[in-house]
Amino acid sequence: MKAVPILRTPRCIMNGIEKRDIPFLYQIFNDQLTKKYLPEMSELINEEEKVQHMVASFDSYLKVDEGVLWAVRIADCLIGFIAVMDISDNPTIIYAMHPNSRMHGYMKESVSCVIDYLFNHQICHCLQTEVYEENDASINILLKNKFHIVKRDRNKIFLKRCF
Repeated sequence: MKAVPILRTPRCIMNGIEKRDIPFLYQIFNDQLTKKYLPEMSELINEEEKVQHMVASFDSYLKVDEGVLWAVRIADCLIGFIAVMDISDNPTIIYAMHPNSRMHGYMKESVSCVIDYLFNHQICHCLQTEVYEENDASINILLKNKFHIVKRDRNKIFLKRCF
């Protein structure tokens, strides 16, 4: 992939992150639930400049077919992101939604669309992720998208989906 594929659901568009999205992405990473459920990323991405660095990293991953960072949008407004990384050896999906857009099903349909794209275009044959066991919303999204729990470890659940 040399460009972020544009994907569509009935309500959302997924495309590349733009410079104007950086402040909104920073709001997502600075949100309390994001800090709780993606603490490793939130600690690393704790200012707008570091958000820009993350986006640039994914631009580099895209050029070598190792990762994609999608903006999730309603119309032209960024409401979240989905990232897939380590595509060649350990494909992993992560995502987060802006607090104002949670609990409307946007992420469930967007994750489903990304998974369909990845598998239909044979970009990868398995996807994995890890989720804090108290993050019921994310666990439900993954289970509804046919992920299976493969392991539990302390306070995390490890999930995987293969074709």
